[in-house]
Amino acid sequence: MTRLILVNATHFKGEWEIKFNEHNTRDDDFYINESQKITVKMMHLEHTFLYAELKGLDATALQMNYKDSDLSMLIILPNTRTGLRNVENKLQSTSLKKITNQLSEAPVNVKIPRFKVEFEQELSPVFKMLGIRRIFSNDAELGKILTTDDPLNVSQIFHKAFIEVNEMGTEAAAATAIIAMVRSLPLPPPKPKQFYANKQFYYVIFHRSHGHLFAGNVCQFSAPAAPAAPSDEACICEKN
Repeated sequence: MTRLILVNATHFKGEWEIKFNEHNTRDDDFYINESQKITVKMMHLEHTFLYAELKGLDATALQMNYKDSDLSMLIILPNTRTGLRNVENKLQSTSLKKITNQLSEAPVNVKIPRFKVEFEQELSPVFKMLGIRRIFSNDAELGKILTTDDPLNVSQIFHKAFIEVNEMGTEAAAATAIIAMVRSLPLPPPKPKQFYANKQFYYVIFHRSHGHLFAGNVCQFSAPAAPAAPSDEACICEKN
């Protein structure tokens, strides 16, 4: 009985501006609650990133840029293993701009898991709750879409999101040699910040001018049903 399917799709595939080296990816612990942990593939990189300690959210933030674009991923990592829900509640009244304004460049020792997220939901009840009801009834004014006189109304609205984060990207590197006479002892390099995402965290992919495009969280990993390559690991998230 289906007469029409309308599809609105957004596809994003970005390469990291600073690439993770696959040889540095190791099995490591990821805490899904205060005491329970599982083993995941943890990517590792030490470089200069935009970083902030968000006291108001009781969390830290890290921004990783994508190559040749104005797009970035922002990861907000709670300071505690069970702090994600508290962070998300506070984010409802905290703008993305307010967070990014607190970021500053710093050397950061980064560890984040390789993850894949799939999310699907039927949204008809949500639209009806918002007061959008006519399109689901016989009073829907959709008749001009078809060339026949068949009555037409919306029966279902499906939303599906997919995101995969791994080491892929293009490495950006530069080297500059400066020869100078020593006149005083140089200052020691700053100690790298530690950003170790071994617990539940929130992420958002956003555009510098247009705001966030994708958002979700990493709460728990589910192992494949059968032996598979490491990239087939899946992650369960609450929303996307």
